Amino acid sequence: MKNESKRLFSLIRADIIMMNGGKNSLKLIVLIMCLTFGALTCIAPFMAILVPPLMSFFFVPMLFGNEMKYHSEKMNSVLPVCRKDVVDSRFLLTISLYTGISLLFYVIMVLAVVNQQHQGIILFLSSFNAPYAAAFAAGAVVISGKLRRYFSGGGKMSITSKTGGIRKAGMKEYIRALVISGVLIFLFLLVFADLLPSVPALGFIVDLVRVLGSAADGIMLMAAVLTLAALTVAYRYVCSVCEYEDKEL
Repeated sequence: MKNESKRLFSLIRADIIMMNGGKNSLKLIVLIMCLTFGALTCIAPFMAILVPPLMSFFFVPMLFGNEMKYHSEKMNSVLPVCRKDVVDSRFLLTISLYTGISLLFYVIMVLAVVNQQHQGIILFLSSFNAPYAAAFAAGAVVISGKLRRYFSGGGKMSITSKTGGIRKAGMKEYIRALVISGVLIFLFLLVFADLLPSVPALGFIVDLVRVLGSAADGIMLMAAVLTLAALTVAYRYVCSVCEYEDKEL
């Protein structure tokens, strides 16, 4: 067990060194995005809800783009590690870093809500918990999907990663991510505000989300979305292990 943990952390350290090698503009973009949304969250706490799904589109290219760019992915085939160790280390690194930054923004959001409450603004933290949990879950699902495509050798992942950053042709992907995230979160907030028109095809889902959101201050809804996200990530992790084992490096 001790040797296995040491091997995983050695692989993580190697990935971090690889990420910091050469030009990697995505690190700067993620840093600017974190600072910008951190400042916006202090003014408007709901802005923190946008951070997890937006970050999820940058994390995998940021961490492993240099490997694709410099064609060093074959290094894993000569290291004294099994392929499952590589998958384990990269899922652990990516999800841990994503979770850590998401928790940081949650704390910033909580402090912003408390500060505005002290200023006499009527805000309830319980109104932010479920939407933030849903945003975090959505981001985790996106990251797991990108990791699976990365290990299976998906073409779309490779094209984006080989640049080590953003190309003009790749900007559409990030604009699309921003628009989709904004629309989903906007619809999510409309459901809780009871402003979404009744749509027969979505009636059951809307009612279910509303019931879960009203139960125990949204704790039931948070548990539901986080459980679904965890199961999805676990499924894609297993698929990644199997597909990477069959991949020819």
